[in-house]
Amino acid sequence: MFEKPWRWNAVAPSPNKQPICAVAGHDGLSLFRMGPDQITHEAHMAMGRRWNMSMDFKDVIWRPSEYITTGSNDGTVTLWDPERRTDQFVRKFSDYSRPVNRLTAKPDDPYFVYAAYSDGLIVGWDVRAPDRSSGLRLTGSLTAQDIDCTRNDPFKIAAITQEGRLIMWDIRHPSKTYLNFDAHPAYRGQCIAWHPNGRFIGSGGSDQSIKVWDITTAPKKFSVSPFCTIRTLAHVHKLQWRPGHDTQLSSCALSSDVRFQVWDMHNPNHSLMFHDHHKGAISGFTWYDDDVVWSSTREGDIVQCDMQNDAVFTAGLMGNTVAEFSSQHHLAVATGEFIERDSS
Repeated sequence: MFEKPWRWNAVAPSPNKQPICAVAGHDGLSLFRMGPDQITHEAHMAMGRRWNMSMDFKDVIWRPSEYITTGSNDGTVTLWDPERRTDQFVRKFSDYSRPVNRLTAKPDDPYFVYAAYSDGLIVGWDVRAPDRSSGLRLTGSLTAQDIDCTRNDPFKIAAITQEGRLIMWDIRHPSKTYLNFDAHPAYRGQCIAWHPNGRFIGSGGSDQSIKVWDITTAPKKFSVSPFCTIRTLAHVHKLQWRPGHDTQLSSCALSSDVRFQVWDMHNPNHSLMFHDHHKGAISGFTWYDDDVVWSSTREGDIVQCDMQNDAVFTAGLMGNTVAEFSSQHHLAVATGEFIERDSS
């Protein structure tokens, strides 16, 4: 664990699978080397700059273009070169003044980035361009809290809105939505994660639930009924599918629950495993590989956890005895030996 009084919001792994991550938040942008026994602070990319709202980063992504991209509370999107290890940015886009809620990248183009703004605007553009005048604009009356794409269909982009609606666009026809329905009715949508196979989209909200949607029949025969629903103890803050495990997705809570949890959509009644190494609610996380996850909090701690070896498997904590009364007031009791389930 690394501990400093820095308030973090998001974590992005190095695109070349080196054990290095970019962590961004209220106190700037830093690079960390994630060793097996120690987390080392490598560089502070904004060390020499006077703090302002453009340094209050809400999200960060690190693409194979080698650029680190940050989105700020004042609407600024900034490109950084991690090789420089200095506070000199590569390029800055500051033509919008609304906060950036989320960043994501087009899967088939390392230089094409989407930014979702708090006024409902989603902008997509090539970061090598000097400005965004020729970029893609997806407008709506609802605020996108999170956005995501899939390599399986790089022309689609999905968003979960503050009003709980899940919206999808085909960027070849940006003037109209491809899919638009209530995913979390009467509640606030918080996060979205598109499965790498393109079939499933997971969404989380303030209704304390994670819902998985099968979109293979969209839009004509799409049924507004989730493939599965996972009930959680707190508002869901962020989601990611676990790499190498097609049926598992991971989440962290918005508040009150400090655990990082992994769920299996074929067994939605309880989490598969969790770790609780943080002191506060997790603000951001990312998978380094199939088992290792990196996570951060607004309290300043950064944790690396091998979920296969260091996590708590919840099935082993559950009771293996059940009882039920009959209508004749007889009691039936069943008990058995616990057999650990294969997490793969």
